[in-house]
Amino acid sequence: MIRSARLGLWAAVLLAMLAAAAGCFRRGGPVEVTREVGTVRILSEPEGAAVDFDGRPRGEAFKAEPLVIRGVPYGWHSIRATRLGMVPHILEFNLERPEAEFRIPVSAGGAGRLTVRTVPPGAEVFISSRYYGKADPQIQVSALAYGEHSLWVRLDGHRQERINILVERQIERTYHLFLTKVK
Repeated sequence: MIRSARLGLWAAVLLAMLAAAAGCFRRGGPVEVTREVGTVRILSEPEGAAVDFDGRPRGEAFKAEPLVIRGVPYGWHSIRATRLGMVPHILEFNLERPEAEFRIPVSAGGAGRLTVRTVPPGAEVFISSRYYGKADPQIQVSALAYGEHSLWVRLDGHRQERINILVERQIERTYHLFLTKVK
């Protein structure tokens, strides 16, 4: 009997501590932390592409019934659209408003190629959120899908650089990125 009373007392103390940690006993009531979220609508051209959102499969996108994702937190996200026999397309975006709609093209063409050179050399190179290696002093990247990509480079002690790039058919591009030292 005494043991169950002690357990009950400890349980009450533990609940009071958890309630205090959650803010229930603060003056003015609990503190509420809100995080803005939005809705993203995705269409593919041609329709019927399979869509991965932030690396997770979400379904297929059609004209009559676009893929709708609710509760997306504000910030950077990536969408990958693929269709059998076509080159995947990756779109990166920064959600800054309650609603956004994207039309993502998937093409039947081959792949593209580019060269990235950094000054100073040795920066890590990312294209559409995928790591490709270090530009020491340059790196060649092939088998890229045609279309827009984001190119991001980082090197310790320097400011990160991010630019949007375009990969086109039968054109090889070279990007020179000059990194600024962080003071």
